[in-house]
Amino acid sequence: MPAAIKNVAVAGGTGTLGTHVVNALLDSGAFNVTVLTRNSSAKVHPNISVKQVDYRSVESLIDALRGQDAVIDSTYSETDAASPCHLIDASIAAGVYRYIPPEFGSDPLNENVQALPFFQRKATVTRHLFEKVKDTNLTWTAIANGPFFDPPLKDGTLGIDVRKKKATIYGNENCVSPWTTLQAIGKATAQVLLKPGDTENKVVYISNANLSQNDILKLAMEELGENDWEIRSEDIHKSYEEANNKLRQGEIDLGVIFTLLKYSMTSQVYTYVWESNDNNLLGVEQFTDDKVKALIGEIANGSDQAYI
Repeated sequence: MPAAIKNVAVAGGTGTLGTHVVNALLDSGAFNVTVLTRNSSAKVHPNISVKQVDYRSVESLIDALRGQDAVIDSTYSETDAASPCHLIDASIAAGVYRYIPPEFGSDPLNENVQALPFFQRKATVTRHLFEKVKDTNLTWTAIANGPFFDPPLKDGTLGIDVRKKKATIYGNENCVSPWTTLQAIGKATAQVLLKPGDTENKVVYISNANLSQNDILKLAMEELGENDWEIRSEDIHKSYEEANNKLRQGEIDLGVIFTLLKYSMTSQVYTYVWESNDNNLLGVEQFTDDKVKALIGEIANGSDQAYI
């Protein structure tokens, strides 16, 4: 193990989650950060390096990863499994020490989750990782954080839109999920690399709050008032079948992806409070109800700043 991880490459570093990961790495002051991008004109932070890569080419990735101590793949929402698998192969060939796969969601060790269509890409990448790291010097850490907390509250993609005061209740509205803000995920990712011995070859579990849809709606009403809410229900099982039919026909869009995500949050078979978590190790705060209401208030008032 190196004395310290210093050079870190981030795939998807300009995306929704990747920007928070990159910011947390920079804020720590401990890392030299390189963003891997398909687009040479991508706008990034002035204090980081940019390397244009071809994710279809392992050789291109090997060249980009030489001298890197760690690789973070934050391309969690893409459907192509080949690119992250190529990134794993290139990390091994380039002598990278730590790899963080594009999990950032449900428990990657849950076989029921792996069987859901949307998570097939992640399951393929996880199997590839476990097989390829055998008898190599590459170590790994997977981060399980449950659903993202702040983005869905802004646009209602997972049921509750606090800006428009709209709520769509689906499936089991009392099913509890572990929610985590983007900024907390970014911070935890940086902490994984700052504590490589404590996080080696394991899944780490984090969350800011363990809440059901009903819990979130209740807190939102307490913060924003009970009047003027538009609340409806959705037959998530019907929506799930429709989304699966589209998948079978090769149709993949955001509507399909979010329907499958919503379905995964309707049963404790797929989503649940972590049996134990790594919040203390990775500096993730467990929110009180007042903290959750403060987050809801900030987002409802138009703030695009993730809550710490």
